[in-house]
Amino acid sequence: MQQWNQQLQEELRRAKEERTQVLDVIEQLKKRRNEELGQIQEKMRMLEEEAEKAKESERKMLESLISQTKQLEQTKISLEEAKLEISNHHENMRSMKNPANFSGYQLEKNGYLEQIRMLKNELRLATEAEEKSKKAMDEFAIALKEANSELLIRKSELAKSKEEAETANFLLDKLKLDVNCMKVSEEEMKKKDEENLKLRDLIKHAVNEATVIKESLEIARCENYELKEQIFKKEDELQRIQEDYQNLKLIQAENSKKASSLLETESKIQADYADGRMILSKFPSARWSQDNGHLRQSGRRHSVADPGRFAYVSNGGNGGMSSSLFIDDKGYNTDDFDRIEGMLAQDVENEKEKKKKKTVLRRFGDALRRRSFRKQ
Repeated sequence: MQQWNQQLQEELRRAKEERTQVLDVIEQLKKRRNEELGQIQEKMRMLEEEAEKAKESERKMLESLISQTKQLEQTKISLEEAKLEISNHHENMRSMKNPANFSGYQLEKNGYLEQIRMLKNELRLATEAEEKSKKAMDEFAIALKEANSELLIRKSELAKSKEEAETANFLLDKLKLDVNCMKVSEEEMKKKDEENLKLRDLIKHAVNEATVIKESLEIARCENYELKEQIFKKEDELQRIQEDYQNLKLIQAENSKKASSLLETESKIQADYADGRMILSKFPSARWSQDNGHLRQSGRRHSVADPGRFAYVSNGGNGGMSSSLFIDDKGYNTDDFDRIEGMLAQDVENEKEKKKKKTVLRRFGDALRRRSFRKQ
């Protein structure tokens, strides 16, 4: 019982240690998860900011590209207009080859030259603007490619961060399930602790009852030992009584044989006496009458039915008994029978005492069972 209690205490101690270790691991996992979630959220925030910046730069570049395309279209339009004017000037110059119109042509020539100079300047500016717009378009295309590549990189990083966030959420859910399982296991451990306390109380109660039962069994064993000793003594006495009884039977048989032989001799004596009386009656004399008188005075002559004839019987052949025994009419020794009856009565009293002790022990056991049943 004590070994079982020690095993239970050892298992409880191991379970508590494992629970503390699991709780420490859960705390570490929670801290690590919070740190990872913070890092992931920081990365997501930085990626979102970079994506916003990339979108803003892309928008600005698109606006500059749109403005440059508008300027390019305007320069193209002005270039077309300049080409038309130049073609008109060429026609005018062909018409001015006529001398009649030379004076007017000279006047207009200066104005046209001024216009041509202005148009050349505008054309130069338009070509420069077109070159600048081409360079800007090339730079914009390069920047757009870089922005697209960076956007793809950011998208891949964002997808990775989303996957990490999903894995973190999955781990969080798993940890929540583990925490719930730990809570359930803690509740089960509490229930087991309560059950172990109840079992410990029951074991203590059972140990107390076992000690009481051991004491009662020890008492019953001692009483049983004493009763066995008394039984052995009574058996020895009974055996001695049986031996005495057998000896008495043998003595009775011998006495009956002797009595029968005495009866036979008595009958022979009576027959001889009758024959003698008949002879005396036939031959009377004073001598026989005197002898007869002496016989009457001595008192040694008895009749057949006289009880004094068998008052005592000599027993010289049996060395274990006395030389003479008092016997009744049937030849039994009354003292021996009184002793046998007394011993039988004592055996009956011993049986009564045994029954009383058995009833007391049975009542004591019933009381113990009732007590244990009430406590349960």
